[in-house]
Formats: sequence, C-alpha cells, structure tokens
Amino acid sequence: DIVGIQEGHGQRRPDGTHPDNAAEIAKLLGWNHAPQVGGRAVLSRFPIAGVTPERQGAIVVLPSGRRLHVFNVHLAPSPYQPYQLLRIPYGNAPFLETAGALVDAAEAARGAGVTALLNELVPRVQAGDAVVLTGDFNEPSHQDWTPAAVDAGLAPMAVPFPTTRRIVAA
Repeated sequence: DIVGIQEGHGQRRPDGTHPDNAAEIAKLLGWNHAPQVGGRAVLSRFPIAGVTPERQGAIVVLPSGRRLHVFNVHLAPSPYQPYQLLRIPYGNAPFLETAGALVDAAEAARGAGVTALLNELVPRVQAGDAVVLTGDFNEPSHQDWTPAAVDAGLAPMAVPFPTTRRIVAA
C-alpha cells in the first residue's frame, strides 16, 4: 500500500540528469508519488496530501481519512563500520578496532542525516500523529550488535550503533 524508495534514480543520461524511476513505477502502478531528494520517494496507492518541508517524508491520506506521516531515508553508505572492524577495504576508510571508534565513525558518517530526519519526524510524534519510518540506514542496529549476539557468535563485538539508538530515543 505504501513504499519507500531509495536509489530511485536511473543511470545518468548524457545531459547529466537521472530518470526518476520512482515516478515511473508509480505511474505504471497507477499510484501516487511524492518525490524526495537524492533519488528517494514515497509511493502509495492512497492519496498523498503533501511532503514535509525538508522532504524527509510524505503525508498519506488513509481510507479512514487519517493522515499517516511516512518518512523515508537513505543514509550515507560509507564508511561502513562493520567493514572497518572486519578489515574489509571499502573506499579510503581506515580500519577500526573499538566499539567507541565505530560509534564515532558512524555518527560522523550519518549523524547529520539522522538529525535532518529527526528535525521533521519528532514534531509529528510529539503531536500524536501516526508515523512510519522506512529506509536504507546503511548501519547495523544497536539492537543487533549486543552482548547476547556476541555470545551466540553472531557479532564480533557489542556496538551501540548510534542511528537506531537516536531514532528509538526520539
């Protein structure tokens, strides 16, 4: 019924522009389309009443008439902290060895994007509006890299990754 699209732009054309594949998908489905920035969009079979001021989200009108604020993000993909820890080369990112260094690098990479999101999302939550968040966070969750995950052999160390911590706290 509602889809958050990341990387919705197609291959660069000779004139330097990108096609808006999200708009094309919406058109093919007969759905509504709310363009965001950076190749992001919200698509919905329900009407879209508008977008938030900084285009972090869209306001979808449900059949009941209730408005649902759908936020959709695509946070910076690099440096990617699991690769930095596991010594997997990715761009020019340095290898890191401690949970603190991983958290600092994650905050440096994606902190501004999270702040931009929360600047629009938090007032909607505080107002009691219905809110949904979709997206590509490009960072593991603090709820996954836990001591229990380490004990089960599922994570190399416990890391309180900041993106999901900030969102959950908000």
